[in-house]
Amino acid sequence: MKIQRIDTYDDPRFTKEALYQHGCYLVDDEPYEIVIVSKNEALICGKDRSVYCDVIDYFRIHAPHITCFYDDHNAIVKEYAAQKLFRISLSMIQPSQFYVDQDKLDAVSHFIQREEDVIIQAGKYKDRWISTDGHTRLYEAHRKGFTYVYGMEDEINADTIYFVEEAQKRGIFVPQDMIVLDHQQYIDQWFGFCEEYFHQ
Repeated sequence: MKIQRIDTYDDPRFTKEALYQHGCYLVDDEPYEIVIVSKNEALICGKDRSVYCDVIDYFRIHAPHITCFYDDHNAIVKEYAAQKLFRISLSMIQPSQFYVDQDKLDAVSHFIQREEDVIIQAGKYKDRWISTDGHTRLYEAHRKGFTYVYGMEDEINADTIYFVEEAQKRGIFVPQDMIVLDHQQYIDQWFGFCEEYFHQ
């Protein structure tokens, strides 16, 4: 069984809502969707229920705060232990990324309407929190004028510290300091930086 995550925002096999949330997958070329409906819940649909759990496990790599999944008849498909969330000030978050993809920013703007819609992974470091994921959502939170978002605790490793130090060298200390690039620039500059670092 081959599971492929769809990273584009324009694919006629999927709904726009699922595409904007990066909840679209192909399993052996069959489409499956997961749509987040609350802070910890999502709906899953697709042809073969027997692969739902595999798709959910793949989805939770990127969204571990989602712990309860329902099918299109509102029956529970899979449930995990609830994650502890905490409210965190944007001013206390140090990004570990330098850039934001304009295309992704446009996509997340469709489903981020309130503070509760922004849940990130973050690790405590010194007197602040380092965001290890969710940088686009953080930037959108800033654009929407939010003061707080929600976090779930993550571990900080040496790679994360290196990326934070590089971010600070570029004057990036809070989410609004990140630089918005068009999609191709983002691929070239951010992916290029990451590839160079992890292959040295």
